[in-house]
Amino acid sequence: MRDITGSTANECAVKIAQKYTESTDIVSLFLSHHGQTQFATGISGNAFRRKGFPNSTAPNHLHVPAPYCYRCHYKASYPGCGFQCVEAIADHIEYGSSGSVACMIVEPILGNGGNIVPPPGYFQQLRKLCNEYGMVLIADEVQTGIGRTGYMFASELFDIQPDIITLAKGLGGIGVPIAAVLMKSRLNVLKKHEHSFTSGSNLISLAAAQSTLDVVAQPEFLNDVKLKGEILGSLLNELPSKHKCIGDVRGVGLMWGIEIVDQDGAPDVHKANEIIETAFSDQRLILRDSRYGYGNVVKVRPALVATDDEIAEIVERLDAVLQKVG
Repeated sequence: MRDITGSTANECAVKIAQKYTESTDIVSLFLSHHGQTQFATGISGNAFRRKGFPNSTAPNHLHVPAPYCYRCHYKASYPGCGFQCVEAIADHIEYGSSGSVACMIVEPILGNGGNIVPPPGYFQQLRKLCNEYGMVLIADEVQTGIGRTGYMFASELFDIQPDIITLAKGLGGIGVPIAAVLMKSRLNVLKKHEHSFTSGSNLISLAAAQSTLDVVAQPEFLNDVKLKGEILGSLLNELPSKHKCIGDVRGVGLMWGIEIVDQDGAPDVHKANEIIETAFSDQRLILRDSRYGYGNVVKVRPALVATDDEIAEIVERLDAVLQKVG
C-alpha cells in the first residue's frame, strides 16, 4: 500500500491491525518515535511531544519499557535478565489495557529515542508474545529500512518476522516524499475509502522509489554498507578511551549513536547538544540529536554512498569536537 510519510504509513498499519483483529489497543515502546501527526505522536513513547495537544493522547495507547540494555528499566543485565522487558508487557496488557489489544509497533532500532539496539533474542521473545495475545507485530522501518543497516530491511538482520513493515524516508532516495506499507496477504483488509491520500500514488515519488530500490537491492551495494558500517563502528569505538564523556557506542550498518554522560554516568543532555552545535559551527559536520534535543545521544549516520575516506574524516572531525568540548 502506498503512502506519503512515515506517519501515515504507521497509521495505516494500525488501522489494518485493528480491523483484522477487531481489537483496539496499540502497544508501543518508551522512547519510540512513529511520526508527527497527532495519532503518530500519541503512539510514540515521548510524553513531552504530547504536551499541549490533548487529542494526541487516547486510552487505547499502551506504552511499555524499551529494550534499553545500557539503562535497563528493570536494573537487570543481559543476558541474565530473562528478557524482563518482554515478560512485563504481559502485565501491562493485563492491568493497563482495555483487554482488547490489536497490535504492537516497534522500531528495530529506536532511532530518535537514542539509537537503541535491542539485544539478541529480544525480537524472538516479542514474536512469541504477540502470537500468544493474537497481536499483529508491526516493524516501523521508516528509519532502518532500505539499506540503512546493511540489509534491505532491519527485520532481516534481527529476524523479527513482523506481520507488517512500514517504510518511508530512504525509500524516496534523496528525500522525495513517499511511504509504503508491506503486509502479509491475510492482512489486506482495508477498503480504498478507509485509507487514501491525494498524493498517495504520485508518479514522481514512485519513480524515485523504483530507482532507489534498483540500486539498494543490489547485493554488492548492501555488502558495501555492511563493510562501511564495520569501519564506522570500529572508529567510533576508539573514542571512549579518549573521551570520558562517552558512556556507550552502539549501532549497526551506517546507523550509530554515542551516549554522552557526565562524570557520574548520568545522561548529559547539555553536553550532547553542545557537541552537535560545535560540530556544525567548527567542523561543518552535521550530526543529529536524540529526542529532539531532550536526549543525550549524538547520532552519526553517514550517507549510504559515503566512501571509506569520508567515514574516517567524519570520525576525525567528531574527535576534534569532543576534544574541544571536553
